[in-house]
Amino acid sequence: MWLLDTDTGVLHYVSDPLRERYAILSHVWDPEKEQSFQDIQRLCELARRSEITRRLLGRPPRSALSKASDKIRDCCAFARKRGYKRVWIDTCCIDKTSSSELSEAINSMYKWYQQAAVCYAFLYDVDEKDDHRAWSSCFRRSKWFRRGWTLQELIAPRKLVFLSKHWRPLGTKSSLADVVEEITGIERDVLELRIPLDSVSVARRMSWGSRRTTTRVEDEAYSLMGIFDVNIPVIYGEGRNAFYRLQEEILRRIPDQSIFAWGSIAYTRSGLPLRPFANAEIMQTKPEDAPFECIFASSPAAFEHSANIVPVALDEFYRRVQTEEQPIPEYLLTSYGIRGRFPRLLGEQTDQRSTGNREHERSEPNIDIVVLACEDTSEGLIALLLRASDCQNRGNYHVGARFRYRTDFARGATLQSLVGVSRAPNRFKGHFQLTSVYIPYRPQEKSSSGETNTYDTSEIDSIYDVNPVSSGVIIVGDDADSTHRPSSLLEHINAATRSTVLGSASPPDAEKEAGFAAAAHDSPSNGPDASNDSRPETLCDMLHGGMPVGLEEQSRPAYARYSFDGHGEGELPLKTGQELEILDDRDAAWWYARDVRSGQEGVVPAALVY
Repeated sequence: MWLLDTDTGVLHYVSDPLRERYAILSHVWDPEKEQSFQDIQRLCELARRSEITRRLLGRPPRSALSKASDKIRDCCAFARKRGYKRVWIDTCCIDKTSSSELSEAINSMYKWYQQAAVCYAFLYDVDEKDDHRAWSSCFRRSKWFRRGWTLQELIAPRKLVFLSKHWRPLGTKSSLADVVEEITGIERDVLELRIPLDSVSVARRMSWGSRRTTTRVEDEAYSLMGIFDVNIPVIYGEGRNAFYRLQEEILRRIPDQSIFAWGSIAYTRSGLPLRPFANAEIMQTKPEDAPFECIFASSPAAFEHSANIVPVALDEFYRRVQTEEQPIPEYLLTSYGIRGRFPRLLGEQTDQRSTGNREHERSEPNIDIVVLACEDTSEGLIALLLRASDCQNRGNYHVGARFRYRTDFARGATLQSLVGVSRAPNRFKGHFQLTSVYIPYRPQEKSSSGETNTYDTSEIDSIYDVNPVSSGVIIVGDDADSTHRPSSLLEHINAATRSTVLGSASPPDAEKEAGFAAAAHDSPSNGPDASNDSRPETLCDMLHGGMPVGLEEQSRPAYARYSFDGHGEGELPLKTGQELEILDDRDAAWWYARDVRSGQEGVVPAALVY
């Protein structure tokens, strides 16, 4: 962690932030005015060079801060007057040309704000004369409350002081907790750290970020890691995949099915209950419904109306649904989606399935109702509406449906709106049976030919575990830059196979990890003469000289974990599920591979392959 000296502007590296007393800044970036780590280093070098000349002239030494931006200079002055010798500012205290340092910063951000003695929230669009409690105040409308990264910067610090655009104190998050609660929806007890974050439901925590925006779509996921106390590898360029991976990691670590309760849910209080559900005509879904038919949401925005959904303890849940079996929920990731066992409501429709003509029954789509171990605080248990994906009733489902009497796509409903208000109780016996279902993890990708790619990243994700302590950074796609190539990504990836059941990981393979560590150690990017291209010399040679002799005998089969554009020289483009042959995996970050179908060879990011 780099800390900025509030007097000289010199950057100091500290290995243990817990031993430091520092202030930390929370702000909204202005891309045209922010100064980077390299900018501050250059200013410090200029100050050192001019020091001898100024001494000879009898002038005092000049601080590097004299040429710093107004924001950095004013922040240091404000902190220095209050006794803080060091401050952390994200724009200039992270060396973003180092992939490992950027990764560490993103994974440690919540902890750094939590450990700071004080956090200064600089609101550049608020005047100190503003009436902060007025409904139309600039304080309530500040952009700071609408940015993704500032969510954890609001919650994590023990002490947070709001500052106006003139660096005048506006109040603390404790003194303004009632106003901040109204603005953000975060309860006062959470803001003042009186209750732990893990006591708040996953759906509610997601709802806090539902109306916030980020510049990079991947940051919608990365900015929430601290809120859920999880870590995932940082891969800029993967787009929405980041949020799907975040939800998988949350599901693996937090036993809370409210993570499934997002999107359009019917309530009796909404005025649009599923009253005629038993006889409802199901309409054809539309292309725009695809992201809502999956078990995971595509962005935090999907949880905007899920703030009142809380988990139900398993004992209480099984008491309510009264199933014969009462197992602990497990989730298996497969190429058909996530398989789980949920209590399914048995009714007249479902009974016909076992006695009637199967072909006749599936001539029109049927809806199954499965109940989640979570509830709306007002209306009780939440149920998902599942639509069979095929006519053979193999347990493959999509979530939700369109009904003639509703104008929108419905993913679920409270059990009360399905059963409690129904005038035809014989349609639902009120008996539940645990049933295994397969639900897509995310919308299926389209290949370049327009055909649906049946491979799903959820199956691939289940094979390799990720080390949550620190993860490497990969930047792919149009925004990729050679200066951000990972130097040793697999130092941070636990490549040992694990059980595909979320929540149970097998022990790491020490011999394999030692091999990765050795490869990372030998990488030239770790030496003093490291260049921007962090791929090892052997792989760089491959780009021009082809495959080294003797490695083909050591090849092994593999599959692409995610899509990869492969715009760089010698890089092999990937599609999710693409069959590969790994020819050289000695490097920690990039492997040399061959596309089995086309025969094309090139290097691929190791974290995108299994």
